[in-house]
Amino acid sequence: MVAGTNDFQLRFGYWIVSHKQTLRTWWALSLMAVMLISLLWVLAFFGIFFSQENKMNAEVVRTANGMGSFMAETFRPHDLQVGEVTVLPRDDKHVDVVADLTNENQSWGAQSVTVHFVIDGVSAPSQQVFVNQSSHQTVMQLNSTAVTPATATATLVIDTVTWARASAAGLPEPKFLVENPRVENSSVSGSGKLTSTILADLTNQSVYNFYHVDVSVLVKNGDRIVGVTKVGIDHWPTLTARPLSVTVAYDIPTTTTVLIEPQVSRFDVGNTYR
Repeated sequence: MVAGTNDFQLRFGYWIVSHKQTLRTWWALSLMAVMLISLLWVLAFFGIFFSQENKMNAEVVRTANGMGSFMAETFRPHDLQVGEVTVLPRDDKHVDVVADLTNENQSWGAQSVTVHFVIDGVSAPSQQVFVNQSSHQTVMQLNSTAVTPATATATLVIDTVTWARASAAGLPEPKFLVENPRVENSSVSGSGKLTSTILADLTNQSVYNFYHVDVSVLVKNGDRIVGVTKVGIDHWPTLTARPLSVTVAYDIPTTTTVLIEPQVSRFDVGNTYR
């Protein structure tokens, strides 16, 4: 017996030598089994992959469409939307015309917009307005001449738009408080002609003092616009209240809703002062 070798080791060594061929066979069979299992796993993987291909393609298309919409909003703004144009007779020769201009873009502001009304086929003078991002602007043409005011029609035409990224806006969204809006009707002494005065209390709750603020005034009877006007407030300090009193030259029904909207451009930093 070899030194340091016990009986078990001798028997084990003898068994390996005598079963050498069998062990090779089992080793080969084991290797083939591993290869077969690997092949089956690969086939199963590709089977599952291709069975989900249509679903994956649909998901890719959905994601691409979403990205396309995001890219369109980010790199190319949607057009401004022109609302319904309303014509209000002032007298037998003049009308007030009003329309809503909406900017649905969150990433773009219409820094400068040139528009004009066409009243009974005749173009009114151009106006320059602005429409902040995710906002709207009321556009008016007041006391405009019309041949037959009671049947006059009008459209609003957008001539040019200068877009600016919302990130370039130098001012936060302005905040104004409108309290106690109301309409008071009266008659002009000696003429019997009725007029209407729109009253309200306005407060500049923005953090800035403004050199000039445009204030649009709309009066509605239900869903129908029955009166419009626009005024400007100059040198309006922050946290300061200003009374509003403006008269229109026609009678407005007493059952009304008064909408008053002070607006300033978020891109006009020069409109602020200390």
